[in-house]
Amino acid sequence: LFADAKARRLKRRVLVVGGGPAGMEAARVSALLGHEVTLVDRNHQLGGTFRIATLPPGKEDFRRFLTYFPAELERLGVRVLLNKEVSALNISEFRPEVVIWATGAVSKIPEIDSSMPVFPAESVYENLPERGSNVVVFGATNIGVQTSLYLGSLGYNVQIVETRKKIGAEMSPVTVRWYLRMKLKEMGIGIYENAADVQFKDHKCHFSSGD
Repeated sequence: LFADAKARRLKRRVLVVGGGPAGMEAARVSALLGHEVTLVDRNHQLGGTFRIATLPPGKEDFRRFLTYFPAELERLGVRVLLNKEVSALNISEFRPEVVIWATGAVSKIPEIDSSMPVFPAESVYENLPERGSNVVVFGATNIGVQTSLYLGSLGYNVQIVETRKKIGAEMSPVTVRWYLRMKLKEMGIGIYENAADVQFKDHKCHFSSGD
């Protein structure tokens, strides 16, 4: 109650830039506190790259968030503008008193000497490789493993190359990593760990054992 009363006294025009989970939650909480909220996203729908997280096998339950958040924002009266960019040049048109920047991270493609096309993982979901392609996923983080499973479920021949000693080094070893490794093997996805001197040339991936 104290927070609501204080927000009413200090009501602000809040601009949230970015319609992913962080941006939608920021907009939702700001509206709950009584502020006048506008959420702007450059895409044609809310969800950001979280939409990609719903695509790999076993992640279907995540899709409920993509219906929950937009419904909550509408219920709370948040103004949502899609297909619109926000920059230093046009931010003044929104007349914000508070700006919450929630545009998310940008993938960085490592410098790879490659004769083949190289893509960040998230772009693969919207622009699939040519059917029948052999795909090498370089880096077995959670994103790399999930992308491998997604491509494997669509029938691609997928191989994972990881420079660390184990795939999914940041995952729980007992549950998540064990389960994902099992799913990769079930799909026939090759796993190459502790790789060194990785090079992509002549339409092949070359590496040596890091042992």
